[in-house]
Amino acid sequence: GLARLPGTREEVRISAILTGVGERGTTFGEAFTLEALRRADLGSSRIIHLATHALLPGELSCVQEPSIVVSPARGAPDASSAFLRATDVLNFRLDADLIILSACNTAGPASGGPGSAANAGEALSGLARSFFFAGARGLLVTHWPAVDQAAAITVADMMRRQAGGRDSAAALRGAQLLL
Repeated sequence: GLARLPGTREEVRISAILTGVGERGTTFGEAFTLEALRRADLGSSRIIHLATHALLPGELSCVQEPSIVVSPARGAPDASSAFLRATDVLNFRLDADLIILSACNTAGPASGGPGSAANAGEALSGLARSFFFAGARGLLVTHWPAVDQAAAITVADMMRRQAGGRDSAAALRGAQLLL
């Protein structure tokens, strides 16, 4: 599990415990960078949990494609190292059963333009599609702004149910009904 925001630490920590990854497989805060993702052995991970923000094209002038926010490289001259773009994901070689993108802002703003709500599904499909092309077999994403506490409860309970033998869909349904 990897997390950028302090409020998501507990979500990732619980997920790491339930999947047996523990502290050795987690990266938080300033350490959650593009370079850390590139160095991580993601190809051998069955579940990859990214808890941060996501941006649709146009939400920031420097973001032209769906992106996940990471911590910028130390001393970076600009913000370009603070985004894991859909095209970056295509360079990963994954063999994951499930990618959890616990992120806000995947529905986009309500106003017009490339990042509008009308285009949000298409842009998210681009981000989701990049994970599938990189080798993921399943993806858990949101089409709305995520509330940290609700996301943490949902993901933690879903992971608990999966550890008990449920498949991803049944585990998510049970977690949603609990919430």
